Amino acid sequence: MRCRLPVLPALITAVTAGGALCFPTAVTTPAIAPTKAARTAGIQADDPANAAFAVKRIAALGRTSRDLAALAAEPTPPGLTAEQVKALEAYNRWLASAGARSKALADKWQHALDAIHEIPETRQMQEMNQSFNLQYLMLQNKISQENRQFSMVSNIMKNKHDTAKNSINNIR
Repeated sequence: MRCRLPVLPALITAVTAGGALCFPTAVTTPAIAPTKAARTAGIQADDPANAAFAVKRIAALGRTSRDLAALAAEPTPPGLTAEQVKALEAYNRWLASAGARSKALADKWQHALDAIHEIPETRQMQEMNQSFNLQYLMLQNKISQENRQFSMVSNIMKNKHDTAKNSINNIR
């Protein structure tokens, strides 16, 4: 008789009549940090689509953690042999461990997501600072340009005055 457990039906199948419990021996978890290829492709961590993806994954990891912990806490069914009880205990330890790893990963993703949400405030302040610096630089350039124009007009007027003065002095 086969019975499927509700949380991971594709991975976990308990075989009660056959005298064995089957469970996965290794679980891989996705990395939080973007790969070099993702950074090269321009995938941004603060992209709303990526943030929504992370929120969904965090929620799924939280649900999985709770489900695995609940399965690990279920009582041992009656009528199992000593070997089956031993295998069930090992399976329950694995469930508890997998639940703890899922919770740790969810917490790690949540911490990373919280850190990402702090970045826009800093980025906004940096953009405002850059805007002020740009406006100040434009003001400096405008003043410098006006100063050059004033100097040029002043020199032209001085030359005209000197020419007129020399002409008058030559007439006398």
